[in-house]
Amino acid sequence: MRALIQRVSRASVEVEGAICGEIGPGLLVLAGVAKGDALADAEWLGRKIAHLRIFRDGEKKMNRSVVETGGAVLLVSQFTLHGDARKGRRPSFEKAAAPETAVLLLDVLQRTIEGEGVPVQTGKFGAMMNVELVNDGPVTLMLDSREQETEAVAAGDSGKPPLTNVASANSPAVRFHARWAIADADSPLRKEPLILASESERRRDLLREIGIPFEVVPSEADEANGLPEDPTQFVELLAERKARAVASRRTRGLVLGADTIVVREGRIYGKPVDRNDAARMLTELAGREHLVYTGVCVMDAAGGSAHVRTVVTRVRLHDLTKDEIQRYVESGEPMGKAGAYAIQGRGRLLVAGIDGDYSNVVGLPLGATLDLIAEAAEHSAGKSK
Repeated sequence: MRALIQRVSRASVEVEGAICGEIGPGLLVLAGVAKGDALADAEWLGRKIAHLRIFRDGEKKMNRSVVETGGAVLLVSQFTLHGDARKGRRPSFEKAAAPETAVLLLDVLQRTIEGEGVPVQTGKFGAMMNVELVNDGPVTLMLDSREQETEAVAAGDSGKPPLTNVASANSPAVRFHARWAIADADSPLRKEPLILASESERRRDLLREIGIPFEVVPSEADEANGLPEDPTQFVELLAERKARAVASRRTRGLVLGADTIVVREGRIYGKPVDRNDAARMLTELAGREHLVYTGVCVMDAAGGSAHVRTVVTRVRLHDLTKDEIQRYVESGEPMGKAGAYAIQGRGRLLVAGIDGDYSNVVGLPLGATLDLIAEAAEHSAGKSK
């Protein structure tokens, strides 16, 4: 994981003419995730950024960190940091991580920096961003988690906070790490795999991407009757129905159910029934913002307890001509997709920008899902004692 760090007097990031992140004195961090990066890379980089001594002290020497100066961080995703231009004139970005992985690790990076006591503003992942800054110095450094060396801090050297144990037991970084342990090698899911109550290939791919062991058991739940009009209640009810339908047939294990819809101006868009319906949906969504809701339910089959959450992401599609919509519909990709597009496929060409969790738009908000799995596992373990 790489980060281009610039000490700034001020910096801001603009999307579609509106400022979405802005700081005064502090650090502008352009961060890129590479294939093979993991949780430890993001955590190391976050601690390193927070405690990097590149601010001037009273003697005008670079001897203070952004934590010590009370500054802030503007964090902007930048996959081009992993561009390879050694051959030819067109850079290759083959080394950059897939978007769903990048979103997760950038979230870890942000939370780790915040856990060290530094306010963080961000850009918008996947959007065209204009970044403005005043480089103070100028001071610019490149960090790469793959090139890290072991940090050794001498006893009594209070001027160099250790990078391996600076967060208190109750800090957001530590709590977040505990939730993410659900995907580690010693996760309880290694002994009892998660049960996915869905046949969605997208949800399978997302779970595989972060190494969650699971088995697929279709829910066969009723997805048509007794549904509320409120989008949050709608997706949470369906997610719980799916999870409960499978959990009722099991004696143990954690069951994951999820449901995704698109909402524009209060109107719910599910999966198109045919190609004409897909074209209608895309015509109504083109050039406008809409919201993607995903309800997630993790249920303990043994005890029946349900842990439920909804994540919402704002998406804007490009203006689309009738011919462009028809060509996309004829590709067959819109079928089976809420809102009639797949952001992880050709549908990404339709998207002008997103504000929020990318994996949520794909069909499963991974950060929230990991939180719920951790909560359900802890609840289950507590009841068994």
